[in-house]
Amino acid sequence: MGRPKLAPEHRAAAAERKRQQDIERTRDRTRRGADIGEIPPVKNPERRRQAEESFEYFAVTYFPHSTGQWPMSPDHQRGNTRCQDAADNGGRSIEALPRGSGKTTRSEVFAIWCAFTGRRSFVAVFGSESSKAQMSIDSIKMELNENDLLYEDFPEVCHAVRALEGKPQRCAGQTYNGERTHIEWTADTIVLPAIPGSKASGAIVSCHGLMASSRGLRYKRADGAQARPDLVILDDIQTDESAASAVQIAKRLAIIKKNILKLGGHGKTLAGVCNATVIARDDVIDQLLADPAWQGVRVKAVRAWSKRHDDLWMGDYKRIRQTYDKEIDGDQLRAWREATEFYRANREAMDEGCDVYWEHCYDREQELSAVQHFYNALIDDGPEVFASEYQQEPIADESRTDAVRPADLVSHAINVPEGGVPAGCNTRTAF
Repeated sequence: MGRPKLAPEHRAAAAERKRQQDIERTRDRTRRGADIGEIPPVKNPERRRQAEESFEYFAVTYFPHSTGQWPMSPDHQRGNTRCQDAADNGGRSIEALPRGSGKTTRSEVFAIWCAFTGRRSFVAVFGSESSKAQMSIDSIKMELNENDLLYEDFPEVCHAVRALEGKPQRCAGQTYNGERTHIEWTADTIVLPAIPGSKASGAIVSCHGLMASSRGLRYKRADGAQARPDLVILDDIQTDESAASAVQIAKRLAIIKKNILKLGGHGKTLAGVCNATVIARDDVIDQLLADPAWQGVRVKAVRAWSKRHDDLWMGDYKRIRQTYDKEIDGDQLRAWREATEFYRANREAMDEGCDVYWEHCYDREQELSAVQHFYNALIDDGPEVFASEYQQEPIADESRTDAVRPADLVSHAINVPEGGVPAGCNTRTAF
């Protein structure tokens, strides 16, 4: 005998039950897919402990291809200490470093460290332009996503980030043990996952261009609390063009003092860290270094020149390096190699008395030492470029045309008695 046929109303009820079961199974699969699952244990607790205590250890250990590639200079180490002190105690610290010193990398790694260790809950990084800020946030995202060492020792952060699989739209539904992580991954902001017991829970890192609107920058958390930045990092906040303009300099200084340094609330001291290079005399960085509100340090690439500066370096070596036929392909490289061989043969005498800030700063394929590297920069780029880009002591630029001088004001004044109006004029203004 066949199965008895159900009445139409029974068939409809059965179909509805099956539909609801299918919906619930789909929802269950979705919930399971959105949950990040078990977080792996910390692989090396002792390594993590040291990293949480020391910013420099964190930078060197977890970023071996950038900050950890070469031993740091004493100036780098002092700068790292100043950064950590600002994170721990507040205050404002500015360090002017030569080009190629890893300023932006330090800023990015410092932002990660402060957020991971819970020292600061909202880190705002400002670059010279929006495009530079975009590069910084992308770099930070890449480290959180791809850095295996970070994942091993800070899994409560990186596991949730990797669970997104590069798809920001998954943030809204991501859960841990059935509770939303409230992770965010937008164009300019990262909100770290809310994980019970994590020091980094809910920490915010955002990157912006200095000239973009920053007044009132804040973030509303899931519990309704308003989070304001408690650490601002100023990373190379001027361009060559802005550093040559008195108007741009004044505008950027006003934004820093009136907007950025006022972003924090009154409940916790806003910490400020600036890593930059002096480009021109009286530019933004030059003025901040002289500002008593900032603890400032100028780091020179060359503290003392060689005792054979005039004859061997700027005489024989310079002549050999610059003597080549521009019409012959590769002849410049030939001259460079011959200059290097001259230095190799006379290195002891040429190095005597020379004191450079970082002995590991040189091109290992074409140079023998940091001393040679900085002399090459002096010879190739000239003393004016070297004074600003490497020594933080730019030579005054007499060609600047935008600086207001007394003669400029006098030339625009109209010789009319006080209270009078020149003939032919019907409006008087003052500003």
